[in-house]
Amino acid sequence: MATQPDDLIGTPEYQVQPLRCFPAHDGIRPGKLAQFGSDTELPNLTPLAFDQTNDQWAVFDDSVTQEVYTITSNSTPATAGTFTLSIDGETATVDFDATAAEIQTALEGLSNIAPGDVTCVATAEADLGVADAVVTITFGGNYSGVAVAITADFSGLTGNVHVLANTANGSGADTDQIDGFLWAPAEPHTALAAGETIIQVFRAGSVHHDDVPLPTTSSQTQAGLTAALKDQSLRMKNIEVLGLEGAH
Repeated sequence: MATQPDDLIGTPEYQVQPLRCFPAHDGIRPGKLAQFGSDTELPNLTPLAFDQTNDQWAVFDDSVTQEVYTITSNSTPATAGTFTLSIDGETATVDFDATAAEIQTALEGLSNIAPGDVTCVATAEADLGVADAVVTITFGGNYSGVAVAITADFSGLTGNVHVLANTANGSGADTDQIDGFLWAPAEPHTALAAGETIIQVFRAGSVHHDDVPLPTTSSQTQAGLTAALKDQSLRMKNIEVLGLEGAH
């Protein structure tokens, strides 16, 4: 089936992109695959990343987890006063009944927070002066995938205090660089949820032709995968992927 170099076709689970990838005989090595939550079928030439910490391979994933905090007012909320939020020694002062927009503006006023680094959204009620109101603070921009520590001082509030909670820890993807491809010509390869799975990994190679299935899950972007396939680090590992615009 003929397609243009950057056209993707296929099912929602796996898109197929014609790429010229064929392993040299000495480029195939055994390796341990990270366990999945359930038995999972992986097509031949699924992009992989190597986890040096655990000495195992994992399916390439360019996703990141953003740092998220919530501030919740009491069921009998504060009636007056201010509170502070501090990040890396910089402190913002906020009114007891602040809206999400006001909290975001206060944080963006810090010298270490730029517009786009934080987003505040009211997920319940209008402001923190209302009972059981919740403001969610999500970091991004320069803090995308970065662990961020916020400390709060609610001692300046009159009445009951608000509650600060950390609901997600920011972290960059552990498998954000392609280091090889699954070699399973008699596809698909079944990765087991229980027990160790040994796979064959294509770590070096040159040109012939095969169709590389590109997983497009909710945690992985096509743009991130395409960029990784074009990355110079692949060529440094003697892996050359042809068929994408800009990859030669």
